[in-house]
Amino acid sequence: MKVFGIGLNKTGTTTLGQSLEILGFENHVSCNGRLVKALTKNDYSSIYETAEINNNFEDWPWPLVYKKMYKKYPDAKFVLTVRESPEIWYNSLCKHAERTGPKKIRKRIYGYYMPHYRKREHISFYERHNQAVVDFFAQNAPENLIVVCWEKGQNWKELCNLLNKPVPEVEFPFLNKATDKTNEVKKAKVIHNSIKRLVFSDRGAIEKLSLRFLSR
Repeated sequence: MKVFGIGLNKTGTTTLGQSLEILGFENHVSCNGRLVKALTKNDYSSIYETAEINNNFEDWPWPLVYKKMYKKYPDAKFVLTVRESPEIWYNSLCKHAERTGPKKIRKRIYGYYMPHYRKREHISFYERHNQAVVDFFAQNAPENLIVVCWEKGQNWKELCNLLNKPVPEVEFPFLNKATDKTNEVKKAKVIHNSIKRLVFSDRGAIEKLSLRFLSR
């Protein structure tokens, strides 16, 4: 069985990947910039090759290719991780960007190197993605999808019910909590000026790429 995490980044994808490893899905693939780059060129060969030899997927590019993965693996299970609110997700996205700085992968997916000052665009992307996922599986295979929010206390029970696995006798691995990274926020001061430059130089960027992915 294959399990695809198809929530956007900063929705608890790392937690999902680790919990699936504990449940025995040890061939784990997380964020892969090379695959995202291939996707922007409509090259799916490396994505299919990666999917074929693994069974635990989360982060990019998997939220962008869930329809193709369902078509290829109709018995696979899909987990849509979400946050308590779009605003919480957006704030987490901004904090993560402050720690890591401008990234090409962010530009390829969201249309901008940094999310700052682009709240409306990013929240729109988040909401449209989540709704598109729910609608797609409601029409095709509702039993193959669960929507989970770790912040609401959902964990082993929901995941194990989906996968028909017994609940393990270990603590659920909540990872990448913001409180564990407060010291890293200091890095934001170092990259503040570069953020502003990139954000405002990006004023003319459009969301064609985002819309194209969401329509697949």
